[in-house]
Amino acid sequence: MTNFQRVLRLCLRYRWTVAGTMLTALGVAIFWGANIGAVYPFVEVVFKGESLRQWVDGEIEKGHRTSTEQQQIIDQAKAQRRTAPADQFRILDRQIEVAQLRVDAEQRALVWLERARPWIHRYMPPTPYATLLLVVALVMVGTLIKSAFLVASSVLEERLQQLGTFDLRKKFYRRTLRMDVGSFTEQGTHELMSRFTYDMDQ
Repeated sequence: MTNFQRVLRLCLRYRWTVAGTMLTALGVAIFWGANIGAVYPFVEVVFKGESLRQWVDGEIEKGHRTSTEQQQIIDQAKAQRRTAPADQFRILDRQIEVAQLRVDAEQRALVWLERARPWIHRYMPPTPYATLLLVVALVMVGTLIKSAFLVASSVLEERLQQLGTFDLRKKFYRRTLRMDVGSFTEQGTHELMSRFTYDMDQ
């Protein structure tokens, strides 16, 4: 743990490089996730033969239908609870709770879909094939951007490593200059050079 803290202190001297490394790594994660997320509409378009316009309309309709069904379950369970024996209360309360959670989830999803629908109808292609081409193009652009972030992240990580190693070598060199001359004859210069090169890199 002590060595890790020392390395951390050494790296934090180069705050901008550390910040750049973290931002590029975050960019890689975001675009990686976006590319994976783009597979879902791709599957919808290819296997169902829908455009995104048809898909969003269908999802909104399905969400309203599911909410209505779950609300009916809630109403039925509440009506049964009024006449049910006390030992059935727990089961009915659980049914109401589960159905209410599903209604809430559907309502939250519907809010986002209702907000997205005008934009999808205005800017997305009307045919499944055009939608497929758009999704493929977006995946390709996302992959290019992700690759650029990946390269930048690798360069910044390597820069940070080299700067840290350079600082260690400078400290080691200053320490070596203060050493007694006799210690060089005892250990030999090959030991010292090994410390400067291989051990520092490790």
